[in-house]
Parts: sequence; structure tokens; C-alpha cells
Amino acid sequence: MAAATERGIPVVYAPGRNAISVADMTLGMILGVARSIPHAHHLLHEGVYTGESEADAAGGGEREDVTWGIAKGTPYMDLKGPELAGKRLGIVGLGAIGQLVATRATAFGMDCVAYDPFIDAETMAEYDTEKVELDDLLTTSDFITVHSPVTDETRGMIGEREFGMMQDSAYFVNTARAALTDQRALVAELESGGLRGAALDVYDGEPLPEDHSLLDMENVVTTPHIAGAAEEVPARGAEMVTDDIASLLDGRDPEYLANPDVLSEFTPPDES
Repeated sequence: MAAATERGIPVVYAPGRNAISVADMTLGMILGVARSIPHAHHLLHEGVYTGESEADAAGGGEREDVTWGIAKGTPYMDLKGPELAGKRLGIVGLGAIGQLVATRATAFGMDCVAYDPFIDAETMAEYDTEKVELDDLLTTSDFITVHSPVTDETRGMIGEREFGMMQDSAYFVNTARAALTDQRALVAELESGGLRGAALDVYDGEPLPEDHSLLDMENVVTTPHIAGAAEEVPARGAEMVTDDIASLLDGRDPEYLANPDVLSEFTPPDES
């Protein structure tokens, strides 16, 4: 970047190219951990809840469909989780991804609050989200999801103190960057019962070691850093960059320029 700027070369980039993808994944992770979707899938494939079909006596006789029953030890009881409607979602960082997460969560009937010192209350209200301080968010949210960039100020911002402030019934979700959190503190909080569950797409070290304790926790959903891996993302990023290159060549200001200081001296190359 410094070399390009020194030579008067504009650098265009594609911020938010995967915002939709990550926002979709975040809601999927919330649903997955709250309703035990990945764990239920695993148990079925491992043969824990398979067997002979049973007649649905409660339905008045034999039926074509199958029921596992609702007694203790059945999936209905063992895998029961909360609905999203009426639950509070705390969003740490209401940028491009956080805003899309809020929009999706609101559609599920969730009550959204957010902590972001760079976004004012009026802007948050446009996304049906209330601006709160971080401590308020941590202590009152049923689900907490982080979407901040990694900076000197945000590195490790969710640590032992912050995890300790969360409700025992809360779920923690991270589809952003592991550097925002203290992973050891998160593991300790989960092991002690200080959190009901977590859904993670990012880790201190990647790939995650096969013997990592997170992989042994039934209340943790883990995915291998794929939140931004939707099929549409590469084409969207390429289009954003090429559109801005075309703007520069046509003498127009690009939309996403990393070093705007060079614009005053930049001249499009002579096509001749």
C-alpha cells in the first residue's frame, strides 16, 4: 500500500463483498446451536436415535410417519432449544455485516441491540436496533455475535471478564475473527456452565487441532472458517474491483479506494 501510494497508484478493494454470506451464516449458526441442528444430525448418523418405526399412539393408531415420542431420553426432550422470537440479540459491531445480521434477526422476531462506538443511535434505529454500551449488551442478551474488525482497540475485546458477564443461558457466536476474543476464556466459560452454548467459525489456530476440547462439546457448533464462502462472493468482489478500475480509467472517482490521497494527482493512462 505504501509503495503504491508513493507512486501515485490508486488501490481499489472490495469491502463487504462477503457481508451477505457472513450474515446468512451467522443466522444459520444461531439456529444451529439453539436448536441443536448439527448435533441432532450427528446423533442420527451415529445411530443414537435410529431404530424400528413406532406407531403414534397419541395420534389414535398407526400412521405412515414416525414418532420418537416425547418422554425423557427422546430427541424431543434431549435436544429441545429456544425459539428466536422474543429473544435479545446483542451485536458487537454494526458495520456492513452487523447491519445485515440485524435485518435478518428482526425478521425472526428478535430484539436487537448493538455496541458500536462509530455508529450513532439514529443509524442503528434504521435497522431496528438499539444502541447500548458493551456491558449492557453482555449482561442482557440471549445471543451475542461479534462483527468488529480486528484493530488494536478490538483485539481480545471479549475476554474472561466479558464472558463472565454473559448470562448462563446465553449463546456466543463468532463468524468474524478469533483475535476479537480470548478463546481460552471462552472454553473455560463453556466448561463451567457459564454459557449455554457457542457457535464458532474462527479459531486461535487454524485448522483446529483434532484433539481440541471445543470438538468434544455437544453444545458447541464448529465450522472450518466458511462463513464468507458463498458461491456468489468471488464474482461480487471481482465486479466491485473492476467497476472501480473502469471508473478510474474514465476519469471518475471510484467507490472503494484505499488510498484516496492519490486521486488529486492521478491521471488515467493515455489509450493511444
